[in-house]
Amino acid sequence: MTVLETLRHRTVYADISVSHKLSQDDVYEGYFVDKGSLVHTNISIILQNPKQHPGKDSFNPGRYLDLSYPTHREPPSDYPKVQESIAFGAARVQALPSPSAA
Repeated sequence: MTVLETLRHRTVYADISVSHKLSQDDVYEGYFVDKGSLVHTNISIILQNPKQHPGKDSFNPGRYLDLSYPTHREPPSDYPKVQESIAFGAARVQALPSPSAA
């Protein structure tokens, strides 16, 4: 929980995450975005959203375990997963095929 809260509270990405080029047309919240458009994810704004993170300016690792917080997910033994943190970026990830898959 402490690692996730550290990533949320003071993310290393700040406002400098890498832009991504859309591989197909997309619609986001009613807005049409053309294929080939560059999309920039402002990770620090997402991680400081007061609706998702009440008391966003305070360091509170317990927000991931407390049922009253929107960040709480069940079961606590499975969540939170550090790898799923937006602090690591928001791009689609494609794994390379393993040599044994050939």
